[in-house]
Amino acid sequence: GRVDAWVVDNLTAKEMCANDDTVKILDEFMTEEPYAFAFAFGSEDLVEEINKIIAKLMEDGTVEGLFEKYGAIYTAPKK
Repeated sequence: GRVDAWVVDNLTAKEMCANDDTVKILDEFMTEEPYAFAFAFGSEDLVEEINKIIAKLMEDGTVEGLFEKYGAIYTAPKK
């Protein structure tokens, strides 16, 4: 009873609204932010490896396919 609105990704919003008719998803997007990972300082090697893996998954369509599989709206990142 203390919050009027909040911003979450679409898949999370769908799950939150699935069994609660007191909340709803707006028809328009309010914002567009990319997902991100956080790493400890000094993890440059790990960051580089993760970036390679993500790039491969983006290029071969795996990421978009996961969004599609779970009924989430996919927006390709801006380059």
